[in-house]
Amino acid sequence: MNAFQTIRQKVYFIPTLYGFLGFLLALLVILGDGRYAMTLSGMLPPFFTLGSDLTRSLFGALVGALLAMITVSFSTMMVVLTLYSGQFSPRITRDFLERKVSLRVLGLFMGSFIFSLFGLYASGGVQGDRFLLMPLTGLGLAIACLSAFGYFIFHVSKAVQINSIIEKITGDILRVVDKTIEKQKNDPQVQNRLEKKPERVDKEVFVEVPAGTWGFIGNIDEKTLLKLAVEADCLFHLKKRLGDFVQEEDVLARVYRYRPEPEDGGASDGEHTVPPDPEELTEKIQKAFSLGEERNTRRDVEFGIVKLVEIALRAISPGINDPNTAIYCISKLSPILRKIGTELEHRYYFDEQEVLRLHIHDVAFEPLLYNSYFQLRNYGRHDVSVLGAMIDSLIGILGEEGYQDAGPVWTMAEYLLEDVDCDSFPAMDIDYLNSRVQKLARLSGRDPQTLLLGKRQEGNCTAVQNV
Repeated sequence: MNAFQTIRQKVYFIPTLYGFLGFLLALLVILGDGRYAMTLSGMLPPFFTLGSDLTRSLFGALVGALLAMITVSFSTMMVVLTLYSGQFSPRITRDFLERKVSLRVLGLFMGSFIFSLFGLYASGGVQGDRFLLMPLTGLGLAIACLSAFGYFIFHVSKAVQINSIIEKITGDILRVVDKTIEKQKNDPQVQNRLEKKPERVDKEVFVEVPAGTWGFIGNIDEKTLLKLAVEADCLFHLKKRLGDFVQEEDVLARVYRYRPEPEDGGASDGEHTVPPDPEELTEKIQKAFSLGEERNTRRDVEFGIVKLVEIALRAISPGINDPNTAIYCISKLSPILRKIGTELEHRYYFDEQEVLRLHIHDVAFEPLLYNSYFQLRNYGRHDVSVLGAMIDSLIGILGEEGYQDAGPVWTMAEYLLEDVDCDSFPAMDIDYLNSRVQKLARLSGRDPQTLLLGKRQEGNCTAVQNV
């Protein structure tokens, strides 16, 4: 990732860009007014042309009004961020800041404020000067800012709704998954399964690439790595993936060299071509990794799931006690995990000669399944509605048509119901949970008798034979 892309992802980029555009617009309008004001004024009705006093009063009023709008908008954003951090999750505060609507509205206010300041300065010239373009542009920006302010209030009122937050997080995750899967399907050089291991690759590691610095991996430039691997005639095996936290000495990748093709079908002599410079190759590989101080959901699927789980955990905490929100979050886990499946666990990149050049260990389904539920199990297994929602989400992963590998899902169900205190649930709650277990067993092709809940015996629920 180059420097411009890194800066573009910063929160302050859009407001700063709009402020700079406001400065350029002010210069153009001031120059245009000085050169073409008299010509244009003869083509328009007289009330479009204002004197210096009225123009100065107009821009003075605009400066005060825009400053008030900026103050109210900034204060509103701070209130929303406090609400996000305190009631939902500290991890989702950046989501609101990264929404284009909030940043563009704030940027429009800043750009218009800068334009108005220059307009106020330029209108304090010689008494009797006439202005045309400046007051018209100022009025246009004022109307645009007023409309944007109204939409910003509507946007904030929608942004603080918990269902809207959950839907946005879920949509961001699914878009990342869909984009990755679509890229694999459309790119003949990318595969998610390796039919056979490369035969000419050395077993000894040629270079181990350290991180060189610390931070969360926010982006990996696969195209650059593939190009480097082809040029060096090597195989890159990435040891870290998106979202991982690395320190200076952690290994980002291991480089293996290829032996040359044997001549005339004979055995290779084991000699290599001129090897690439290890230090230069290490530096180039490190530049393909973008490290940051925090994780983001642009490509980090697991971090999006962490946000959903944290919102659910806050909802079932004694201080909030909102199990319906937790159930809604849990229901969103099933479409995400079902779509991920095993399609994103590994990615293999080949060159034009179908030689393996890059291996990325992306998202492992079983660890991701565990990370999605283990905290929910620990804090929600005493609530039958939350426990039932977790079983329902596992049912959603399988789907009515079944799933290609139901083993991990059934194992997770056993984990969720392990050591459940049946005495704490009435008979109707036990019947409800058993009905969900039976449906899960039918979809996964398992025997429900091993997981149905019955009477308590020696501290655990026993499996029942007849329910």
